[in-house]
Amino acid sequence: MDDRHGMVSLPQVRERVIQQLTEAFAHDLISVEELEQRLEHVYRAQSAAEAEAIVADVRAAAASGSLSAPNADEPRRSRDLAAAVPSRDRFVAVLSSSSRRGHWTVPHRLEAVAVLSDSVIDLTTAVLPGDIVDIHVRIVMASMKIIVPAGLRVVNRVAAFVANVETDTALDLSAMVPGAPVIRITGHATIANLEIVAG
Repeated sequence: MDDRHGMVSLPQVRERVIQQLTEAFAHDLISVEELEQRLEHVYRAQSAAEAEAIVADVRAAAASGSLSAPNADEPRRSRDLAAAVPSRDRFVAVLSSSSRRGHWTVPHRLEAVAVLSDSVIDLTTAVLPGDIVDIHVRIVMASMKIIVPAGLRVVNRVAAFVANVETDTALDLSAMVPGAPVIRITGHATIANLEIVAG
């Protein structure tokens, strides 16, 4: 089936629906759990109409104006202006190759979702909080690498199902240093690969 006569193939509809779900998640319209559930339904859909129905409420919210663009300054507000660290942020990679590198501010909690993708989260030159950094991952049929500054302590609590989850031994056994953050990684990897390495 093609779109020469106004018809769109199911793979094309799936791709468009996945993009709409990703945008809804990025705008806090749906939770990470709901994103996962809906993506699963998208891949199970047997027709374009069935796939389109999965985002009917998301489109209605966008049309009504409740899907507004996030305030870029809001996550970085803090009562302690000297340490303007965002409390939460998210990283989403769906059917793509994505990375977060360079100089960026790491939140106290980072939600990282990867589906059918290849992604890198590099903390080596980032601004880190001074206590605990929680990185909660949801990796499905994807590959993710998390690069951590050498010498930091990493606590890996990621559950694996038909997956490979590896932590650099030097990070896992690093002593806790006063004033330095502890990187705590939780979540799950399904038919996926997660590497946590020292940079």
